[in-house]
Amino acid sequence: MTLKNRASQSLSLNEGERLREAALFAVCNGWPFNRHVTIHFAQLGIYRPHRALTRFLKRVGDWVRQRSGQPPAYVWALENPEADFGKGGIMSIS
Repeated sequence: MTLKNRASQSLSLNEGERLREAALFAVCNGWPFNRHVTIHFAQLGIYRPHRALTRFLKRVGDWVRQRSGQPPAYVWALENPEADFGKGGIMSIS
C-alpha cells in the first residue's frame, strides 16, 4: 500500500480487497495467520508510526524466518496515524 498524507474514516474498497487477497494468498500457500498484534504507538511514545512499523516488521520477518525457515506473511493497517499521533497498528501474522 502507498502512504498518503491524509486520514480516512475507513479502508477503501480497493484497500479491503487487497487485504483479503493477501490473506487468501497466505492461506493458499500454507501460511494461515496465527498471530494478531496491536501496537499503541503513542502510548509507547512513538510519534513516527510508519518508521516504527517498518522496523517492527523487519524484526518480525527475521524472527519468522529463523523459527520456520519460511518468509513471513502478514497484513497490517495503521489506525489514523496523523489524526491520533499513531494510535495503533494492527496486523495479522503467519
